[in-house]
Amino acid sequence: MSAKRSTHSLEQSSLFRLVRRRRLAELIGLTDAQLRYVTKYADTLYREVDQQKKNGTGTRHIEDPIKLLKDAQGKLARLLSRITPPDYLFCPVKRRCYVTNAAQHRAHRVVRSLDIHKYFPNTTSRRVFWFFSAVMQCDRAIAGTLTRLACYQGHLPTGSPLSPIMAFFAHYDMWSDIGTICQQEGLTLTVYVDDVTISGDHVSERVMWEIKKVIARAGLHY
Repeated sequence: MSAKRSTHSLEQSSLFRLVRRRRLAELIGLTDAQLRYVTKYADTLYREVDQQKKNGTGTRHIEDPIKLLKDAQGKLARLLSRITPPDYLFCPVKRRCYVTNAAQHRAHRVVRSLDIHKYFPNTTSRRVFWFFSAVMQCDRAIAGTLTRLACYQGHLPTGSPLSPIMAFFAHYDMWSDIGTICQQEGLTLTVYVDDVTISGDHVSERVMWEIKKVIARAGLHY
């Protein structure tokens, strides 16, 4: 995704103010019957497995959706990824990576970091519904359908291709508030999924505490 060439504002998204279920089915490549099936039985359409971590430090619990649901989630993720990302979001954004993320902080004297603990499991269906209903202004029934597509047992699943971008938008207000704090303090902020990095000539404990309070208010842990 090129933020300059192929993205658009949130209000220009195909999902913005969506009211028709049939149109949603078309957007994510399902028939109306398939959409009804995957939303009705969503919590039964996953396989849970424990995978060895690449660094060998233990296992990672994966909630893996069946192909029909995973393909629909992937298409929904692509629709959300077309919304122009903020400058501080580095993953999941195409043509931005951990190298360009780190480069933003290279010239700064102080670098502070936070990790969002269990980001996907702690991102609730209530948060997802809030985004589609309040921010995207979808019909409430459509917002509910989108929430069921995105969530498993009340939270974002770890094995879904939708979860990385959905977690960002589900906490759209939180990231916006953190971005505003950093901008007002003249600090550089980057977000790489659940890793938050803040840098500058001086990063005070007061600023870090303000950021931590914003995270806690969103129902997350750092």
